[in-house]
Amino acid sequence: MNEDKRLKKIFQKNFFASLLLSITPCFLILTIFLVYANYWNEKQIADINATFAESAGNVINGALSEAETFAINLSNQLDVSAYIASNGNEYFAEKCRSLFRSFRIVNGNIDDVFIAHLDTDSILYSTGLRQIYR
Repeated sequence: MNEDKRLKKIFQKNFFASLLLSITPCFLILTIFLVYANYWNEKQIADINATFAESAGNVINGALSEAETFAINLSNQLDVSAYIASNGNEYFAEKCRSLFRSFRIVNGNIDDVFIAHLDTDSILYSTGLRQIYR
């Protein structure tokens, strides 16, 4: 009987030692894998964000370049120059409004166009004229 207890104790000791020696490497391998997977996921997300930011930057630069070109073309229009030179003449204002509407139709990115005329304290929109109160 005493021999059985001794063998049982040795068996339990060896069993727990074997269990510990087999679980520890599995736990270490799993931990290393999870740390690497987390690093890889963060890198993938950072790469996706960088690509998205670059694409958004390209779109914004394109829109700003288009707006700059549009502003230059608008300032070179004779009707706009005549409106500014005539201090807000209604005939040229209507020609400018028509020009603004055509720009809005041609370019879908433009919601509205306006000219601020500081001499007459007014803003000419495609839909009308508003006074600036300073």
